[in-house]
This record gives sequence, structure tokens and C-alpha cells, in this order.
Amino acid sequence: VRFTTGTTPIANGTIVTIVPPTAVRHANKIYPVFSDGNAATATDISKIYVDLATSTPGSLVFKASGTLTPSTQYFLSFVIMGHA
Repeated sequence: VRFTTGTTPIANGTIVTIVPPTAVRHANKIYPVFSDGNAATATDISKIYVDLATSTPGSLVFKASGTLTPSTQYFLSFVIMGHA
């Protein structure tokens, strides 16, 4: 996933919501494992998480547990394992 933050990122706000096609939707219980794709992501990767309270098999809601750097491009790679 590649995204660029706005000029004033909101602390603990939603970064991005991903809606995968029905054929590749994840299970009800998900355990994402993240890896960084650039230096900015490596610096802030510990802030990024999937909000399990608002994510469903039809969407993944990525949030930051703090404020990401404004106007910065992040490259986030992840693998999802889970079970129904």
C-alpha cells in the first residue's frame, strides 16, 4: 500500500481504508504483519495498525497511534493471517 499523508495528519485518525474484492477478503480474525518499504515508513511503522474495532472482512481500516509526518509518502507492505 502506498499513500501520502495530508498537510495536517490527525493523531489517531484513519490513514486509509482498503476494500478488497470479495474473492480475496480476509477472515473475521486478522493478524497483520507489517514491513516498511521506505525510510519514512521505517521511522513510523510502530505507529501504524489495523483498527480491529472498525475493520470487517469487507474492509481494513489503517490508523496511526500518533501523528504521521505531514506530506510524506509511505510504502507499507503487509501479510494477513487469520481464521473465521
